[in-house]
Amino acid sequence: MFKKLSFALLALFVLGGSTLAFAWWDTNAETETITIGVGQGVTLTVVELSETQGALVPSGVIEQANQVTEYVLTYDVNLDATATTTLNLSVSESNVQLAGLAEVEGQSVSNFLTITDDAPATIAPEDTVTVTVTVTLDLDQTTATEIVDAFKNGSITFDLTFEVTE
Repeated sequence: MFKKLSFALLALFVLGGSTLAFAWWDTNAETETITIGVGQGVTLTVVELSETQGALVPSGVIEQANQVTEYVLTYDVNLDATATTTLNLSVSESNVQLAGLAEVEGQSVSNFLTITDDAPATIAPEDTVTVTVTVTLDLDQTTATEIVDAFKNGSITFDLTFEVTE
């Protein structure tokens, strides 16, 4: 009886602990809060998504373990205390790299990635807006094997710049 009870408690502890750890990681890995000053911008470097979210594969591919068809990043954006009026908000990406390189097989890494955001055009001083950035991989059957292999084995990094203007 003691062995059964001990085993049940151990199983409960292991499952409960791993669930809590995953929930903590899941909420911390996907959302970041950004506060922007009037007339200023904030540039974030998005680092090595494949290590935190899984290997990126083109849509239509049957996903295997540790593979995803898109990276989804979420940012809560608000203005600092000096803002008194609604301002224009823009989000742009730059410095897109694969394994630290801007080109793969002589072509820009940006040619193979689609990075989109759903940022609203404006932001009011008292609001916090959620901006979702989605990264997808655009490879097809005509893409050279060397390029496909580079994306299989490389980490994607890029900069996101959030700016507010009058």
